[in-house]
Amino acid sequence: MPKLSADFLQKWSIRSRLAITHAIVTILILLVVTLFMYWALLNSLQKENYQFLSNEIKIIQGLLQKSTAENPLDKLKQEIIWEPTILQHTHYRYYCRLLNSSGNVIMETPGINTLTRANNLLSLANTRLLQSNQNYTWKATRYHYYLMATKIKNDTGEDYILQVILFSKQQVGLLRDYQRALVIVLILGGLLAALTSAFIARESIAPLQKILETTRLISTKKLHQRIDPTAWPKELTLLAISFNEMLDRIQRGYEQLTQFSEDLAHELRTPINNLMLTTEIALSQPRSITYYQNILTSNLEEYNNLSRMINNMLFLARSDNDQIKLQYTQFDARQILFNICEFLEIIAQEKNMQLSIEGQAIISADLSLFKQVINNIIINAIYYSHPDSLIKIIIQQNQYQTIINVQDSGIGIAPAHLAKIFDRFYRTDAARAQNTGGTGLGLAIAKSIMNLHHGSIEVISKLYQGTTVRLSFPNSNSID
Repeated sequence: MPKLSADFLQKWSIRSRLAITHAIVTILILLVVTLFMYWALLNSLQKENYQFLSNEIKIIQGLLQKSTAENPLDKLKQEIIWEPTILQHTHYRYYCRLLNSSGNVIMETPGINTLTRANNLLSLANTRLLQSNQNYTWKATRYHYYLMATKIKNDTGEDYILQVILFSKQQVGLLRDYQRALVIVLILGGLLAALTSAFIARESIAPLQKILETTRLISTKKLHQRIDPTAWPKELTLLAISFNEMLDRIQRGYEQLTQFSEDLAHELRTPINNLMLTTEIALSQPRSITYYQNILTSNLEEYNNLSRMINNMLFLARSDNDQIKLQYTQFDARQILFNICEFLEIIAQEKNMQLSIEGQAIISADLSLFKQVINNIIINAIYYSHPDSLIKIIIQQNQYQTIINVQDSGIGIAPAHLAKIFDRFYRTDAARAQNTGGTGLGLAIAKSIMNLHHGSIEVISKLYQGTTVRLSFPNSNSID
């Protein structure tokens, strides 16, 4: 049954749930308030009625306890016979009866004998009062009657029983009218609560409607659409901010994908066009064997460039999807750097450049990827440094990480390019002028490798003064 109720509620919209919940709560509050008001009125009337009976008993008791010389008979008649008779048609319609210790009637209000039900109750009260040795007051509320009876002693020690009946039928009518009024108030209040609840629910859901409208406007050509979080309620501000951040990520990803597609098409078009052109020229007329060998050698170089580009792209794709498993080993960073510099020394000697290594550290990393990222950074430093210059490789290690700085005194990078140099296929104008033949993926691969190691790569550069590439590898004891 609870599951059925949950499934049933799930079919309702949030707006309907809010409206119904608010209406039910409001109606319940109205119900509690009306019941309390009715109870308060009823309790007030009861207290007032009993107070009236109690006051009447005190007056008659006072007259009985006066000296007989004062002859209170006329006053007793006034209180027991005349005044009740006069008030028969008013709000306080009451009757009095005075009995002696034997139960005989001494004086009573005319018409009291017609109150059969009240008299039946009073006869039971008389029995209790006559059998009691103590003075006490009996009271009850039955059949629209408020009843009080008490045992009284006068100043000579004689016992009397005084009975007072208040007929409250008019008050019952008043209470019924009040009940009808409260029911009307409850019904009208319920209708008003339903209307206001529907309005409040609609206004509460309105911001979500704006999200729907915004999402309908979003397309590949309109990724700039955003929601203003300042116009939202506090509870939905974080949702609006998160939604905008999601759109920012989607827009950046789409723009990067679009740029990547354009760059990829451009990078593939050039070598493919070269291959097609040289092949068409070779086939345009008969050639010598030596010519064909040279054409095949040139084509092979282009194929190697294409293969290297495809492998780099495949590496980046696998890195983005966490498909590369690192093989951590501990090794001497200085020794590995020395081996790499020794291998690249031939390229550096072409520009009469020197490579130097400072510092020493034991690093825990994937050795193959470590060699790849260091190789890419040093080759870039060689390509973009001036001849007869020095490239410094500085190793620093602290409690948390190992830092490797590769410093050159080359052409530097303009500030406008620093934020984009890790984008795939991105080249600065200076880099293009150098015509190094690179694919533009070296720094993108270096960043992916550092991300795989939970490290970081940072480029600090000043135009025409040089560049420092800082690689930070976390120590094994600081990796989560």
